[in-house]
Amino acid sequence: MFWDKKKPANTKFTSKETIVNQINEPRPLPMNSDEFHIWAKRIISGALVPRATVESQKWVLANLLLHVDSTQSFKPDAFFIHSLRKNAVNETAIFVRDQIHKEQKARKEKEEQERKLHLVEAPILNPGVVEPQPTVKDGSQVLADKGV
Repeated sequence: MFWDKKKPANTKFTSKETIVNQINEPRPLPMNSDEFHIWAKRIISGALVPRATVESQKWVLANLLLHVDSTQSFKPDAFFIHSLRKNAVNETAIFVRDQIHKEQKARKEKEEQERKLHLVEAPILNPGVVEPQPTVKDGSQVLADKGV
């Protein structure tokens, strides 16, 4: 088995096929903190998540372990590598979605302020329905100049 402790670590001469077989073979899940840190280092080095701290990736991995089915004590490294990368994708998507939402909210607030200041005319929502006449700040109606 690839996870046998008697075997040395991979070298730069280890074939890609061997590495692919290693990450797809079910391996024992860590059962103490020393095993966790060795296991997490292996997973993180395989995931290659840019700009993520080791601490944040270990947090994600610990969380993933908590959600592994209770009937599984062996799981391929590939599962955790893909899950770690997917978590980074999710965080990016959440960030971008929140930024867009903030921009939309700011734009709507700005448009509302401009409407209140009569800088922008309110859109006609119901064509054919007579809209109330605009008023001046003192409450009196603005009368159109009919050339009288």
